Amino acid sequence: MMNVKELISAMEAGIEYFHSWVEKKKKQLTVDLLEGTSKIYETAYEERNYPQALRISYGLSYAYRIKGEEEKNLEWHINYLYLMLLASNTNEQFERVLKSSYKAYNRSVELKSYKLGFRATTLAAYCIFDILEHGFQQSKRNDLLLKQATNLRFALKWSLTEWNPLWYIRFIELLQYNLNEMMSILWVGEYEKRANRMLNSIAQYAMKFIPINYTHPHEEYLTADIAHTLGLLSQKYGSVDDAIARFEFLADFAEEIDKKGSWLEAVYAHYNLKCSLDASQEELHQFRESLRDVSEEFRADFRSRVGRLWASQELNNKLVRILKDEIEQVNHPVRKFFEAIESMRSRLLLDSVGNKFVEFIDQDIEKEVTELERDVLRFYPSKEPDDDLFETRLASQLTIGFPGFEKDELKRSKHIWKIEALYKETSAGYVGSEETVDLTSLMNSLKPDEILVRYYVPDPYQNPVDIFIIAVSPNKFGSDWVKFELFPDTGFRARMSVGKGEPIDVSPIIQYFAHLRTSIKNTDKEDNEETLSILETLYNLLISPLSKLGVLTVDTKRLIVVPDGILNLIPFAALRKPNGNFLIQEVALVLSPSASVWYNNQALKREEVSNFLGFANPDLSYTDLTDLELAEEGLKDITENLKALNCKKRLGTNATEINLRRLVSGQHIIHFATHGEFPEQDVIDFHQLLLSASQDHDGRVHAEELRKMDFRSARLVVLSICNGGIYRIGPGNELYGLVPALLIAGAENVIGTLWQIEDRAGRRFMIEFYKYLIKYGPALANKLTCEKAIKHKYPIRNWAGFALIGTGRPFDVK
Repeated sequence: MMNVKELISAMEAGIEYFHSWVEKKKKQLTVDLLEGTSKIYETAYEERNYPQALRISYGLSYAYRIKGEEEKNLEWHINYLYLMLLASNTNEQFERVLKSSYKAYNRSVELKSYKLGFRATTLAAYCIFDILEHGFQQSKRNDLLLKQATNLRFALKWSLTEWNPLWYIRFIELLQYNLNEMMSILWVGEYEKRANRMLNSIAQYAMKFIPINYTHPHEEYLTADIAHTLGLLSQKYGSVDDAIARFEFLADFAEEIDKKGSWLEAVYAHYNLKCSLDASQEELHQFRESLRDVSEEFRADFRSRVGRLWASQELNNKLVRILKDEIEQVNHPVRKFFEAIESMRSRLLLDSVGNKFVEFIDQDIEKEVTELERDVLRFYPSKEPDDDLFETRLASQLTIGFPGFEKDELKRSKHIWKIEALYKETSAGYVGSEETVDLTSLMNSLKPDEILVRYYVPDPYQNPVDIFIIAVSPNKFGSDWVKFELFPDTGFRARMSVGKGEPIDVSPIIQYFAHLRTSIKNTDKEDNEETLSILETLYNLLISPLSKLGVLTVDTKRLIVVPDGILNLIPFAALRKPNGNFLIQEVALVLSPSASVWYNNQALKREEVSNFLGFANPDLSYTDLTDLELAEEGLKDITENLKALNCKKRLGTNATEINLRRLVSGQHIIHFATHGEFPEQDVIDFHQLLLSASQDHDGRVHAEELRKMDFRSARLVVLSICNGGIYRIGPGNELYGLVPALLIAGAENVIGTLWQIEDRAGRRFMIEFYKYLIKYGPALANKLTCEKAIKHKYPIRNWAGFALIGTGRPFDVK
């Protein structure tokens, strides 16, 4: 009698040999023999010995065919096709398996085998998934998704006949993928009708055949994701009761396994559903309070920088809706609204400034994590943009990942979870969160002549765009809600990424601000009327409400501006009153990433100012950049105004990175007059200022390196470099670049340029600025310097581009 080993040997000897061998031995193909061989198949499959599993599945299919057992033959043929799919990597191979899977389905219909029909249609859906994931046939993507949905609808109808858990898991994961894709596409025309019909049909079958409490046998996160997807499907295309039941199951399941992210998804989806059902305001308020509370815990669970940035991105998408809903309620509480905004904005910077970060001890792990973080945050290079596109890019939020690239998103997610695991295993990273400031504490911290204004732009894609304003003085606060409508409105609003380059946000208001900055930068002499008109419009929009609220008065000497999102790149100093005066002529200005960052900054006990350290005109022969001889002369002129201080200058070849590292600790005013670079691929870490190279250091001082230096004694750092003050905006209004790096390193104030300024104009501004600095502090010194430039009728580009970020308060001089 033949044994299993002998049969498998024949299978592995080649197809032609096996065919002839089986013909001779077919009477010995007993049920026990074939079932024993199938167990070897299962072992090979589980051990991922796919070549052997492939040969056995083909052999069993042929053996059952010879025996005349058609259903068994088809079952093993489908297994064989699945393994062929796993071995495929070209479009032609995928198409070949897809075509065979349809033939297998037709045979299952002839045999009236619903179980095998389920497997064949699931296999067809899998083929389409692989075609799309490998980037093939992208021009037919929508047609392929609809075809895949058709396959899955048939499979869903017969899903209760499937006893094999592996096939059911494949099916349910493919269904979730397809539904997420289908429900995220903006279908139009005939496609919209087809998609809606398909989704309606799938929703009915899903409610009937997939239990509310479906639990994935291996992955808890998939249980949550599937419940969320099916809940959304029922909400839009099926039964509200089914949607509520699935969201409630998801919330209970997520709470049981302590997955706050999944809990947030469930409750947020449930909240949206309740809003559509006109639930009571009290019930909706309870939802909003729960979402806020758990959001804070969710963010604090992440220990890595990229983890917290990703959390901010995910939370912002949900909390924007509930914040707007709350502000629309009559008599909304301003205090709560202020605290809610602060809880969403610049939290990573706040935690970093608050020394919540624990460094790695193991340098190898630190190196591995650094590379992974850079990979998560990196963008692909793109073509050099023109002026307007460059400004649009600056105004665009930098996302974690690329819009529309699902495969890339999966890769980044895996990186983030690996990074998180390394931090937690070594007890490194962020531990807890720095508390945000409440309105009372903020009011108590303001000087009698200071006010703070916090802006909030929930959705820059709208037109009109909503801008919320909260103004705070030492003795009162108030809020306003303004709407800004722009014409003409093309109606085009999107976040785009071409070839995985930096995402670009397109909307009327973003284009408006980009055009304003381009107009200012390209004016060499007299500012044009269009620019002045825009600046007057922005003054009326952003500043006039402060006077109406009774917060901005003639006694106000210093205005602390907390911009949001797209407002970060506005030159607030140049906002123009109807009488022709600029805002900087009325009040000294200082910017801050958040009210909480400003509050913590001003609360620190600082040293009296007694010294100055300046770097100018370094040897940049390792680049193709020009020398800055005017910067060297300017630094010498600057120190003439600082005779009361102990001044150190490092010029030319002495302006080295190693000298910065050696001298920076204990310095009170630090000045850089050099070139800078802002590479678009690594904007969070690689914004850099350039110094002279030395044997041990390349001269390129990255933001990442600055963060780890000791600037705690620095009352002011001046970045007199091209684009030195430009910072990019990430999720949650998180700042990227040199400015936040210096704040994290301990600096009280940083002044830099919002755009490139011509050398002579920059030198002239800085010399004048230092004349006033020691006596009046950085904010008032900046104001007086701008006033002098305005008096001399210099164009806006030569003075409004200098932005001060910090406290802005005067220094005590030793």
